This record gives sequence, structure tokens and C-alpha cells, in this order.
Amino acid sequence: MYLNKRLLLLNILEHHLSKLKKKLLIRYENEIQKLAYVDNIKSITSNGISQIIVEMKSIYRKQELRQIWDELRRKVNDFSPSLPAGTSTPIIKDDFGDVFGVLFAVTGKGFAYDEINDYVDFIRRELVLVDGVGKVTVEGKQQEQVIIEISNNKMISLGLSTDYLYQILAQQNVVSNAGSVRVGNENIRFHPTGEFKSVQELGDLIVSPSGQNKRIKLSDIAKIYRDFVEVPSHIVRYDGQQAIYVGLSFASGSNVVDVGKMVDAKLAELEQYRPYGMELNTVYNQPKEVAVSVQGFIDSLLLAVVIVIIILLMFMGLKNRIANRWDFVNYRYGHIYLYGYIWLAIYTESL
Repeated sequence: MYLNKRLLLLNILEHHLSKLKKKLLIRYENEIQKLAYVDNIKSITSNGISQIIVEMKSIYRKQELRQIWDELRRKVNDFSPSLPAGTSTPIIKDDFGDVFGVLFAVTGKGFAYDEINDYVDFIRRELVLVDGVGKVTVEGKQQEQVIIEISNNKMISLGLSTDYLYQILAQQNVVSNAGSVRVGNENIRFHPTGEFKSVQELGDLIVSPSGQNKRIKLSDIAKIYRDFVEVPSHIVRYDGQQAIYVGLSFASGSNVVDVGKMVDAKLAELEQYRPYGMELNTVYNQPKEVAVSVQGFIDSLLLAVVIVIIILLMFMGLKNRIANRWDFVNYRYGHIYLYGYIWLAIYTESL
């Protein structure tokens, strides 16, 4: 489904005043309204984020809208450098109108969230390869983060500062080009090691200031653990259990019923890889609904044809029986009248 609407998201820091947010939205709206294709603009503001819904005139079709959205993106990107500090680059979402043809809910009682997430990533990679599937979207995934809770008392007693610790942490796991060396006809690239692969390795990071003899680890002054964001953006549940949704959008022009059969065949093939106790629940299945509707239409059509034929046979057959009975009566009494007339004529001549 191709909509003539787009959603523009602005991530604005909460410390910005409401007047500044309003002025910023007005400036964006004024820039967008310069496009001759715009029909309606609607703005929604909340803490930390603002939304601008742009609707184009209904006279433009699918092929024309693609060029129009490109012009909108260029105009928004050209205006982005004038944003105040603390405002991220605007995001234009052009898929919020997509409709899921099939929606699954993955649950696993007793499983860790990471295990459910790994299985969801696995089936997503497999289902996107099915012919006719345009896109596979995962909803309800929680953003994971590493939390470092630093003890102020320990930090002060050891002569450390917060800025110093921030600087050390910012220099870790930085992806950079370490260079290369040419040996003969080969170019050998250096790949430095030492990146953290677990929370335990992060805790072993040495944070002792230079020139100090005592070695201080990060785990000595801080509690380090993995957890999800404190305020999740989207939580989904199925049958009272925490779940992750997997939605399938079909490609344009594909046969929904045929694609549904291929998806079912793919899921049956992947059944051997599903962990025992983890469930792949079907929330909505459009191919099956379409197949039931088509079969119901065919059944109704056949039933209507049979009823019409029976009614025709009943009334046409009764009419024919009445006509045949009337012909028999006419034939029978006609002969009586004929015989009577002949007998009367003979009797009259004999007189």
C-alpha cells in the first residue's frame, strides 16, 4: 500500500523550551509548505520528540509521489544544519503505512530475552528470502545497554574524577584504521585487538591515573551489568507473556494465498530449529483469511446456482405438467365431442 503521507520525526532534547520547539516546528512547516504538492501538514509535540505529518494532494499517483518525497528529503536535509544544538537529524519515515499480511508473536516461558531475540533474528533472516515477501519487520525489541554505576565515595578516595573516567571509557572499542604494510605484492592490514567482548572484560579495564603505582580496575569502583533501557519505547505482550512481534509485508503484485503457502512451507522447514518451549504464535494471517473468503464465495455461488436450478425445475416442471394435463383433457374430450358430432350427423341423415 502506497500512502500520500509521510512522517517527519524530530528528536529534540527535553531541556529546550516549549517556545523554541514551537518556533522550530513552524520553521520546518514553512519550508515544507514551499512545495507545491503539499495538501496538509499536522504537527504533534511531546517530551523529547516532535512529529510532522505531511500529506500530499490526492491527484498525485505512485510514480509521481516517489519524486515528490525525494524533493521533500532534500529540502529537509538542506534545512537541517540550521537546527539548534542538541537536536538530532530529522528522520523521514515512509513505511509507517505498511500493512502486515502475516503477524507472529514469539514467546518463550522460562527463556531469557536474549534467547528469544536470537531466535527472532534467525527466522527474520529466513523469512525475508521467501518469494513474494517484501519486508520483515520486528517490533517490541528492547534496546540493551551496559550500565556502569560508579561509587562516588570510592572514586573520591582514590583521587579519580568523573570526567577522567568518561574520557577513558570514550576511548574504548573505537573502530579505526590501524594502517597497513606492503610486503612484496601483498598489502597486509593491521587489525588491532583488545576490544571488550563481555561485561567482565570491561570490569578489568585499568583506570589508574598515569604515574600511580596502584592498579585500579573499573570493577573496583563501579558495578557493571547489562540491562534494558529504563523507559522502553515499545513493549508488546501476547497471552500475558512478554513477546516479540514479527510482521511480514507482501511485495506489490504478489498472490497473497500463494505467498502464504510458501511462508507456511518455510516455517515447517525451520521447525526443527525452534527451541523446545519457545512458541511462534499466529496473531493474524491474511492468506488464510483470503482463502476462507474465496472458498466462502465459491460455496455461496455454487449454492445459489443449485437453488436457481431447483426453482427453475420446480416451476418449469409444474407448468409443463399442467400444460400436458390440459392437452390430455382437450384430447380426451375432443374425441368425445367428435364422436358425438359424427353420431348426431348420421342419426340426422337417417331421419
